[in-house]
Amino acid sequence: MALAAVALGFGVVIPLGFVLKASYPQVPDSFLGIALGIGAPAMACVVFHFLTPKERRFRFGRLAKMPKGVRISPIEVARQARIAELKADPRKQKYATLMEDKL
Repeated sequence: MALAAVALGFGVVIPLGFVLKASYPQVPDSFLGIALGIGAPAMACVVFHFLTPKERRFRFGRLAKMPKGVRISPIEVARQARIAELKADPRKQKYATLMEDKL
């Protein structure tokens, strides 16, 4: 889907560059290149935003509203899974207590 968004962005921005260059020949090529170089990824982001289902979109507001302790890093999730795995095996339970004590 990201590739489609980028392709649509280039499909709109590059023809727009030709139209702008023909309409405004006094605009320097470097400025037009920079403006369209920023415009292509921006267009891709907008298209990608609207192609992504609403429930899968990333929202920064949700991170700000969550309490600090709620956010768990992937490393911590893997660590907790390993501790649970060690606790399930009677022969390895002593290692689970060692891992818990490390924090």
